Amino acid sequence: KRIVTVKANNINLSDVKGHWAENNILSFVNQGYINGYEDKTFRPNQPISREEAACIISNITNLSSNSNPKFVDDNEIGAWAKSSVYALAENKIIKGYEDNTFRPKNKITRAEAVSILSRVK
Repeated sequence: KRIVTVKANNINLSDVKGHWAENNILSFVNQGYINGYEDKTFRPNQPISREEAACIISNITNLSSNSNPKFVDDNEIGAWAKSSVYALAENKIIKGYEDNTFRPKNKITRAEAVSILSRVK
């Protein structure tokens, strides 16, 4: 699980030095939006899951939820990601699928990411 909910200034990520996105990654870390994994890595070339993406977007938008939209696979959403998923779903930024699943462990596609980001205000 990628840790994305705790503010993390001055974290040294062992695998971002020299990466093309190093400055962006470190900027997001310094702003408290992300902070990588518990082993002090970021794994910048690894795809992220829908629940990880929800946490990052929720941290950036600072949205909260007053409800908990239920997805058929709600029990598969990590406890660390539920409030973020719910906040984005309630604010109609992120959606489930036609069968009312969220599929939190699925890797987010570029099309999904663009669609989600287009709904951020």
